Amino acid sequence: MMHRPTLHRVLGLLLVTGIVQAQVAVDARMSGSWYDPGRDGEGFVLQVLPDERAVVYWFTYDETGAQRWFVASGDVSGPAIVFENLWQTRGARFGDAFDPAAVERTDVGELTLRWTACDVATASYEINGVSGEQALDRLTRPAGLECGAPDFPSSALTGSWFDPTHDGEGLAIEALDDGRAVVYWFSYDSEGNQAWFVGAGAQDDGLIAIDDMTITEGGRFGPDFDPADVTRASWGSLAVELGCDFGKLDYLSSLEPFGSGKQTLNRLTRVGAPACEEAPPPNIVLIVADDLGLDASNQYAVGAAKPSTPVLDRLADDGLVFDNAWSNPSCTPTRAGILTGRYGSRTRVLQPGDVLSTDETSVQSYIRQHLPGRYADAVIGKWHLAGARGRVDHPNVLGVSHYAGVFGGGVGDYRDWTLTINEEQRSEFSYVTSGLVDLAIEWTNAQDQPWFLWLAFNAPHTPFHEPPAALHGQALPGSAQDISENPLPYYHAAIEAMDTEIGRFLDSLAPVALANTLVIFVGDNGTPGAVSQAPFGRGRSKGSLYQGGINVPLFVSGAGVTRVGEREAALVDTTDLFGTIAALAGVNVDGINDSVSFAPLLREARSSTRVFQFSEQNGDDGERWAVSDGVHKLIEDESGSRELYALLDDPFEEDDLIAAGAAPDGVVDDLAAIARGIREGADDGNRARTRTR
Repeated sequence: MMHRPTLHRVLGLLLVTGIVQAQVAVDARMSGSWYDPGRDGEGFVLQVLPDERAVVYWFTYDETGAQRWFVASGDVSGPAIVFENLWQTRGARFGDAFDPAAVERTDVGELTLRWTACDVATASYEINGVSGEQALDRLTRPAGLECGAPDFPSSALTGSWFDPTHDGEGLAIEALDDGRAVVYWFSYDSEGNQAWFVGAGAQDDGLIAIDDMTITEGGRFGPDFDPADVTRASWGSLAVELGCDFGKLDYLSSLEPFGSGKQTLNRLTRVGAPACEEAPPPNIVLIVADDLGLDASNQYAVGAAKPSTPVLDRLADDGLVFDNAWSNPSCTPTRAGILTGRYGSRTRVLQPGDVLSTDETSVQSYIRQHLPGRYADAVIGKWHLAGARGRVDHPNVLGVSHYAGVFGGGVGDYRDWTLTINEEQRSEFSYVTSGLVDLAIEWTNAQDQPWFLWLAFNAPHTPFHEPPAALHGQALPGSAQDISENPLPYYHAAIEAMDTEIGRFLDSLAPVALANTLVIFVGDNGTPGAVSQAPFGRGRSKGSLYQGGINVPLFVSGAGVTRVGEREAALVDTTDLFGTIAALAGVNVDGINDSVSFAPLLREARSSTRVFQFSEQNGDDGERWAVSDGVHKLIEDESGSRELYALLDDPFEEDDLIAAGAAPDGVVDDLAAIARGIREGADDGNRARTRTR
């Protein structure tokens, strides 16, 4: 009978339903690889677990010589382990097309392993009506599990590992005493047939490098097995990086059906003593300022008047400042791009008020899919992704575990606003910037595991106002007339109040937690026209595709950032925050959707990065978009109107090369082709277009 639960669920069910025997002769020292010397080319990988349960992987062939593997969980019973149900699977496709729902499993028989000595065993089986017996010798022994040893120290590596998004395949890994490790990868081919690969390589502090993984074929299951029939071929290479419970896999196969890729590994089983200990992953806080452009940031030499922001200045000085970060011209598309790692052309969120579909995968969900249970997550602050009358549970449906903040696009009064906490709403009369920080402090203080917090201020968005005097240093008359006639100092006061409250939030963290916290600060779009400063000004700031509208402040500081006090000229897009945050959390990713992780740039100046930037908007006159390769920037719209600027020589876009008849040959066509590919859905972002500077 065929079923469709995943391998992880099968093992989990089997591991918790067995009967524990009182007298146990078999223990963790029997773990390792076993084979019948007369049947070289197939064998068993056994893991005896701390709870008197065991997992076995049997790597073999079918009657035609194709690869086949079985997996089972069983009970330790005196000198034997009984596996009452051997499972065979099929259906999944190797690589990016892997779908756990496609995995089918079949109960094909049973297996008993019985020991007469620590290194001598017998396998008895019945599979699909075929019965047999094999005399087994030990092939490998995991480190620390010597026969006669009084205890069984755990290996941080030995056990089963799998990617939850590839549930139905995985790795059985053994760390050996000689500094090597053996990796068995049980998987499928591109047609859904079972496949397995094996190799050994050097292991150093959790890093395993295997230059030649092997794939075999030709053996016949059962009494007709002949080792001479087994042929071996090079499959490719892999690198594994393992911690206590999570790890990363990178592979490159020389065989066309398999190719190259990455997986994020979670531990499924552990052999020996209880869990090892390792440093926790970093807390991550993404701080988004609403309507804060380069001319309002002390980190950029644009604009004559600047607010006083000692907290943000210290973060930037202690971290890495990005000079070429692009957003969208307005807040909702930028936030949708951060949340999904996808351009607005794909999500159809192109202007304020557009609704982000709940079919999208949020960065919070993505991290949880790959690293279940590793991070707590919350969004506190401005949401503005559910439309004017959107369902209040929109953040939660999109995978945000905890939401609290300003649900819509802003507040009419910074001291009179509606607070949404998950699906409930109430009126608040605290200063909204302070109220959001209160919520952030309350949430982080309640966490007992690493956390990812998206802290989205609605400051310094309008209405311009006079914040509480203790939070800023501007001299403000505070009258409505003064605010109307002279809004810039009020805008700066809101930024200073936000800076003060960011400092209060960081100070609320215990020293150990603060030392292990990474802070990302970004503006969602340029400065509003009413308070923008030269060389931007009205029409070339928020709401426009000129640099004043989409080139935004971005800097990263804290845990894991080794480039301190440096600037980075790499092209970055706010969609890249998706992949970057996922990578910093531990997901093995360098590109996903339209997002290119810039996490390597936090440690190394010469790292791969995106080769173009893209931004877009939808207005009363139709859709417009911009694309740049860092040298030239093309702005175009649905009517066919185009502008081209040489950003290196003309960073503030004063001279349109098309209007002047000075556009270099091929540049416009090349940039237009990139934009067209994105807008038509053919271009998958920058994942295939990375470069090393």
